[in-house]
Amino acid sequence: MKRSIMVSATSVLLCAAILSGIAWCLMGFPWNRLWITVLTGWTEFHARCFKFISERKNWAGSEKICQNIGGNLASVHSEDEFTFIRELVKQHDSSEPGFWMGLSDRNQDGTWLWSDGSRVDFTLWNPGEPTNVGQKDGVQGNYRKTKGWNDLGNHWRLASVCVLRHC
Repeated sequence: MKRSIMVSATSVLLCAAILSGIAWCLMGFPWNRLWITVLTGWTEFHARCFKFISERKNWAGSEKICQNIGGNLASVHSEDEFTFIRELVKQHDSSEPGFWMGLSDRNQDGTWLWSDGSRVDFTLWNPGEPTNVGQKDGVQGNYRKTKGWNDLGNHWRLASVCVLRHC
């Protein structure tokens, strides 16, 4: 999502770019403190912003990357949303067979929770999943053959999709 900012000659504009692609701008310093968020590399869908992360990490490492840029691994609340996320991954890396999402049973085996704290109101498990065998705590989304979800162990290294709950 891109936003243009017009600044008058009398305004002072200070921006601090953050590695996440979010820039916080303070206009009219030190008087009228108006913070404007400029998002780059994020894609908006239904009032939430999503970002593909190509760096392959385990589930915990991927969640940490998302937290470091102000979000969490993506939670999914409808089939339309999962279709959107699959297409986002495909646009960035068509060879990527799967990606981490924010669903996990790390705290209690068999109790699946989204890392962003949202309600689990939609699932799309592949047939026979989750298997919950051998510390399979994180959930992989697929966009190739099965197009559903698998639980995987933390030793897997995958790309991921982060979400900002509001953008």
